[in-house]
Amino acid sequence: MNIKVMNLNKYYGNNHALKDVSFDISENGLYLLAGPNGSGKSTLMEIMAKIISADSGSVEYNAAITESEFKKKVGILFQQNGVRKNITVTEELEFVSEIFDKEIDINLYLHKFGLYEHRHKKSQRLSGGLQRKLLIASLFIQDYDIIFFDEPASGLDVQTRDFIWSVIKDYSTEKICIVSDHYLDQAASYCDQILLLSKGNLLFKGSKVSLLETFEYQTRIQSKKADEERISQKLEEFNIHYETVYSGLLVNFYIQKSVDQLDEGFKLEVEDTRNISVEDIYLYLSEKEVKLDA
Repeated sequence: MNIKVMNLNKYYGNNHALKDVSFDISENGLYLLAGPNGSGKSTLMEIMAKIISADSGSVEYNAAITESEFKKKVGILFQQNGVRKNITVTEELEFVSEIFDKEIDINLYLHKFGLYEHRHKKSQRLSGGLQRKLLIASLFIQDYDIIFFDEPASGLDVQTRDFIWSVIKDYSTEKICIVSDHYLDQAASYCDQILLLSKGNLLFKGSKVSLLETFEYQTRIQSKKADEERISQKLEEFNIHYETVYSGLLVNFYIQKSVDQLDEGFKLEVEDTRNISVEDIYLYLSEKEVKLDA
């Protein structure tokens, strides 16, 4: 399926939640809608999933998909989705397969999602991570062409988050998966395309590689504001061009040289120095309110 988003605008009172957002999705893969709370990613997802309407603009699926076809081809998993009460894990998967007339190997799903040893437990007695795995397994049984995931790994431990991302990545090889998240570095490592949103604006759409290659800075130095003058002086002493972005009580220095290119004497003078990450780029673009072309 193809998705064409054209000039979307959405207002909540005086809040302009989406500002003329446009992009295309024409290939199977894993697409990340990235940004902090209030960036517009949840609003964009809800409009694309036909849960709410835009004030202007449009979303087209294969140009002429009917409403009944849409419901059969497009699924969504919200953070607040919960498991059914008073049925076991196995009964949940059997119920979904029967409702959607899908012949599946239940044991295969139980093993794949790490649920086999919990198969006789009531679903509501599972841990949060296991419930999330069960919800995603149930969604995959339905074999949607497009699935929207609203922060599917939120609130989970790192190991479970990695598992959730890996199974979604596997599913996306033959389908379109659109996922919102604000843990950008971990999420970006799994995604084929990243859409960075800030204050309702689409700042970037492209691969992680193209994002890192296009961004003009290669290294980020982070310090407390109390050390800003000292580090600024050191950067000037070593003739290193930089820009600063503030984040709470911290100041971030963006420089064009890579960490490997920095003088060892300089690196001894500063502590938190690393190669640019997706989160670093997002912080820069959102604070500077600039867009980046892939």
